[in-house]
Amino acid sequence: MGSRCTPERGGEQVRENGEQIRSTERRSAASVTSSLCVKRMETSEQAEDRKRLRRYLEREGLTGVLNDTKWQQLFTALEGIQGVLDFRRRDVRDAPETTPRWDSDIYHVFGGWENIEWLDIRAQVTHQRGALVAPEVEDHTDVLVDAVRASGVPFATTSDGVRVWG
Repeated sequence: MGSRCTPERGGEQVRENGEQIRSTERRSAASVTSSLCVKRMETSEQAEDRKRLRRYLEREGLTGVLNDTKWQQLFTALEGIQGVLDFRRRDVRDAPETTPRWDSDIYHVFGGWENIEWLDIRAQVTHQRGALVAPEVEDHTDVLVDAVRASGVPFATTSDGVRVWG
């Protein structure tokens, strides 16, 4: 069972024992789960954390809405408008009483998709006009909704923008 590996992007394919997978073996490996593979750049601590996460998800009965391909499609669609976006992400193991902060850097929320419980995205840019005058708000929510819709990812609208469930 540990003799095959699914294709991985961004690194050589290796078996759990560290042996490199030959290109002739890769074609027949598509049906094997990625849990049999590791990238050479993944540390043993990261691999163990990934296993703990899988056990936690199974124990709690949690399933993902999006797969890696859908997350990649979403982030590819958002990269073109990232200058007007803010992100707020909650991971499945975050403490329930914590409220994630908004972050305007798409690369702070990019990756680790198996951990995401939800991702809020808003497209409102605030311009301060003075201490006593209300700020001017540019609302780009329509552009955001169009981009998310174009990515084919299911989402819900919120008062600030959209929420994507992990």
